[in-house]
Order: sequence, then structure tokens, then C-alpha cells
Amino acid sequence: MQDGQKAYESYTVAVVSALGFEMSAVRYMLDREHPSLPNKDGDSNIYVLGELQGHKVVLACLPGNQGKGAAAIVATNLTRTFPSIIWRFFVGIGGGVPSKRHDIRLGDVVVSMPDAQHGGVVQYDLGKATDSGFIRKGFLSAPPSLLRSAVVKMESDHLVNDNKIKDFLDTMLRKGKRLSRYERPSNDMDVMFKADYPHNPLSITCEECDEQQRTTRTPRDGEASEIHYGLIASGDLVIKSTK
Repeated sequence: MQDGQKAYESYTVAVVSALGFEMSAVRYMLDREHPSLPNKDGDSNIYVLGELQGHKVVLACLPGNQGKGAAAIVATNLTRTFPSIIWRFFVGIGGGVPSKRHDIRLGDVVVSMPDAQHGGVVQYDLGKATDSGFIRKGFLSAPPSLLRSAVVKMESDHLVNDNKIKDFLDTMLRKGKRLSRYERPSNDMDVMFKADYPHNPLSITCEECDEQQRTTRTPRDGEASEIHYGLIASGDLVIKSTK
């Protein structure tokens, strides 16, 4: 029993995703995958175990339903089953909000970092409804200082050296043809429309959208993905409109 418990205690990093599609992207970037361990009583999570850059990693995914409640249950069960977890990351797909400071394009990566008022993640649907509108309240804690320091160093490194996103993707794509769905979208697919243009909610793509409503942006040199650092908005309410 002791040896079995040590197996659970050897994992120190957890990566949680909302969707299986997102978890699979992390799974196939692992250096190696480990055999599964038996679930403990009361733990309904299904885990993928592996190793990445010398760290033993636990991958978990929300069980089909999203939101803070589902995420809290997954995190609680994970912590109980793997008591030595030190670092926890939530990763996945998000909608970018370009600005003069952050020229976000399709296929870019955003890393959460705090600013003077927020801890790195803003829960946009936490607050109260008043006669004058919605007032957001609450404050989420910032990531641990060691992680923030690591992000600062990474940002500094990339002022001189290119990031390794393409290298990591190329390594993953060589593992199987079906992983081609994770290739970075081409620049031709990166089309942005005016903020007040209403899209057809039944359309999967923008092939039938009004081209006159497109905005003009300066083309980016090359197809490389960029990394942006700043606030990430999160909440139970899925935003499908700019209004």
C-alpha cells in the first residue's frame, strides 16, 4: 500500500482543461505517457499521467459540463488523489481581444499575468445587477510569485530569441496524422470583423459573413505564433456577442 501511495505522491504538476480537445493537445506534447493508476474512492475524474521536461504531470478534464462548479469538483478530487501537486495550470482555447497593446492574432498564446488591479484572471460575471447596469465585484488571487518570476524571465528571453511554439507543435504533429487538427491556422483564416457586426449564430464559419464588415489590419510577417502576457477573462457565461 505504501508503494502504491508513493506512486500518487510522485506527481507534482497538474494541468486541467475544460474540453477533451484541449486536454489531448497537452497529452500529445508529453515526453512520455505513464500507465494509469486506479482511481481512489469518491474520485470521478479520469486522468492522463505522464512526464514533461522531467516533471511528473497529471492531466484532467471537466466531465462534459463546464463552469466554476465542475472545475471546483475536478480540482478537489485531483488534490485528494494526488496530494503532492504543487503547480496547477488551467489551459485551453479562448477568444482574443486585440488592442493597441496586444495585437492578438488567431493561433497566438495568452499567458495570465496580474496588473495593478487584478490578479491575472478576471471573473467577468461575478457582481451585481443595478439600475445603472452590471457592477463587477470580487478579486481572484495572483499566481504564486515563483511562476510570475518564471513568466517574466520567459518574456525577457523572447525579446531576443524566438519562442519555441512551432518546435513544440512540429514535435507533436509527428506523432500522428490525426493531430494535424492542432496545426496553427494560416494567416488567411485570421479575419476580424467590426465589433458591432452581428454574426449568424447558426454558422460554424464566417464564409457567408459580409466582407464589407471586415476590419483592415497590418499583415504580420511570417506564420509564427506570438505570446501575449496580461489579463484573462473567465466566467460561467459564454460570450458570443460584442454588445
